[in-house]
Amino acid sequence: MPDSISPPASKVCTKCGRDLPLASYNKHKIGRYGLRAQCRECQRAAGRLYSATHAEQLKQKREQNRESARLRSHQYYALNKDKVAAAQRQYHADHKEKRNAYGRAYRAANLEACREKERQYAAAHREEARERASKWVREHPDQARESRRKYRLLHLAEMTARIAAWMAEHPEAVLAIQRNRKARKRNATGSHTAADIQAQYDRQKGRCFYCDKKVGKKYHVDHVIPLAKGGGNGPENLVIACPPCNLSKKDIHPMDFCGRLP
Repeated sequence: MPDSISPPASKVCTKCGRDLPLASYNKHKIGRYGLRAQCRECQRAAGRLYSATHAEQLKQKREQNRESARLRSHQYYALNKDKVAAAQRQYHADHKEKRNAYGRAYRAANLEACREKERQYAAAHREEARERASKWVREHPDQARESRRKYRLLHLAEMTARIAAWMAEHPEAVLAIQRNRKARKRNATGSHTAADIQAQYDRQKGRCFYCDKKVGKKYHVDHVIPLAKGGGNGPENLVIACPPCNLSKKDIHPMDFCGRLP
């Protein structure tokens, strides 16, 4: 006779009476064939029934053992990080649609709380988020372009109003953008910002570079070496000029123009 008897392909659940494959049963050290007497489905049903009928007792027990349970969980995670991470990845892959549906439902029910949490996270991880977004745009240029196009179509009026408000609040920045655009069209090198212009204004103490008159708030930004003669668009080639001097100078070389000044 053989020393051991091979287990059958299936066994009967003592709860529902169905003849099920052995894979339908949880393991048990002292159970027949090393398995529990009831199938997994019957066990889950019994567990749900017990939880429903003993909800208050279970809640009290959880509260009493909250700290010890948290400690055990932390200890287990510290000893099994790779195992836990692999199990989480596998669960997420196997239940992707279920998790997405749950996430959408939770966000819809807790919209303001979710938005506040996202704002706090974004404020704390701003640089990380920018780098992650930039990396995604570099790796998916076509999708990024399509996403921007769809956003503009859906929020056209809002974007137009926001841009108009920004331009009204930052006239110097708008002028710098326009000058940079004009320089790019002429294939000029360099660029500048509104801060560069303000720094130059402060260095000149609010006076015209050519005639030394006070310009106040009505001043022009002049390219010392004109763009038409190969001048750059960087801060080193920019000066503050009064409107009459700048309009008179046009594309004249600064040496020739200064010779015409009275």
